[in-house]
Amino acid sequence: MTLLSKIMFIFCFRIPRLLEIVMGVGFSIPKIVSSLCKCFFKISRTFGKTFSEKRIRPKFIELMVLQDDHTDDQAYASAKQTSVTTCLVPVYAAGVLSAYNTYRHLFLCYLFDRTNSSHHELLLTVLWDGVVHTSAQVRSASARLFEYMVKGVSENLVSTRVFPALVTLGNDPEM
Repeated sequence: MTLLSKIMFIFCFRIPRLLEIVMGVGFSIPKIVSSLCKCFFKISRTFGKTFSEKRIRPKFIELMVLQDDHTDDQAYASAKQTSVTTCLVPVYAAGVLSAYNTYRHLFLCYLFDRTNSSHHELLLTVLWDGVVHTSAQVRSASARLFEYMVKGVSENLVSTRVFPALVTLGNDPEM
């Protein structure tokens, strides 16, 4: 087996299988969430920035895209397997984006369509789950993403959703 065939095997079979696991795991099992974060972090660092940008990142983004038929944020958030109800966003943030810090900005630009305030509410809901998560690694990843929230949302959301999250994280003894 050549090196290229090994890389293609990982890309074609292992990463999709790991993403199936990510989409099946909720926030309630912190050890699995942490292991998946570490796994994707190691894959991203092992294969490099270009592989992460061209092969891993698009797979995650494909799973996080909000379809136009998801106009009801509460119904979307309560669905069984979405980026909101699974550990997809924390694994993406802590496992892929943190491997190369430049991704954090791209991730937020993607999710923060400044013209669509419903995306702001949805992202804040996901990030709040990260703020109160039992894993310090997930809370830390959420804290880093909140840095950019102040610039991308309305003053009302900053005062009612972002500021309380930052205060909560600031009072966290493990941070």
